[in-house]
Amino acid sequence: MNTEIIENTLLTLINEFKKDEKLKRNRLNEIFSKTKTIIKEIKEEMKQYPPQFCIFDVVNLQKYENYNSNLIAKLLEVNIKYVNIKYKEDTELSFVKDFFMYLHKDKEFGWNYGLKNIEELEKINHSYISIKREEYADTRRIDLFISYKKDFAIIIENKIYAGEQDNQLDDYYQNKKKDNYKNLYMIFLTPSGYEPYTLSEESKKELGNNFQTLKHSFMA
Repeated sequence: MNTEIIENTLLTLINEFKKDEKLKRNRLNEIFSKTKTIIKEIKEEMKQYPPQFCIFDVVNLQKYENYNSNLIAKLLEVNIKYVNIKYKEDTELSFVKDFFMYLHKDKEFGWNYGLKNIEELEKINHSYISIKREEYADTRRIDLFISYKKDFAIIIENKIYAGEQDNQLDDYYQNKKKDNYKNLYMIFLTPSGYEPYTLSEESKKELGNNFQTLKHSFMA
């Protein structure tokens, strides 16, 4: 092959490569520019909302699992009945019912607790809701166990800088399954929302969407 032809071919390829690189750079610059604009718009919009914070960080309980669980339990126990002056009607402030509602409305959870509609959830009598710390499951103890009659129950395992024990979540589930709640749920609560490794695949399959991970910041 003629040397001149080879050189021309190589030069053509090099020029095309440079054009392609220039196109990529231009496209990246365009993306970065749009990203900066979006971030700026989000920051401006966030100024319209109250500051977001995690109560566990504020009171320095993010590192202390037992104190953290105690606080959650006490908050969920809050139940205040009062007369709404504006609407002149009896009103109830129930944190645990608000928690149920959050788990019902959240798109990841969407739990309905076996109830027909959201109105039934709102009418739940707080006095029939049980909130227990260190609930026994054979020789193990569940951090938080919330139940409403035999209609439904929620197992909450709260993990902060501590590893899981062998078959821990699976043992919880298998034990409480024997109590014949109509609907049994489980939450693995951690600072980062990571997945547990002590719930068997069989149990995960049985629970389906009734098992979820949750970050502390989403609760408080």
